[in-house]
Amino acid sequence: MECLNCGNCQQGEMVYYCPARNDFVISQELDRVWIKERPSNPNSDEEDHVHSKKKRRLRKSS
Repeated sequence: MECLNCGNCQQGEMVYYCPARNDFVISQELDRVWIKERPSNPNSDEEDHVHSKKKRRLRKSS
């Protein structure tokens, strides 16, 4: 397998296509993966659900 110098691997993407391998490649650099987590608030889901129910009721009655 000889490199075709397409430049796909040098663009810094997590997933890229390699024509020499004829396959997609997933980069193993884990330092670029960021996972955003929402702060846990046990009441927020229920409050949002109740609020959206009220909004739906108001839209239906209008």
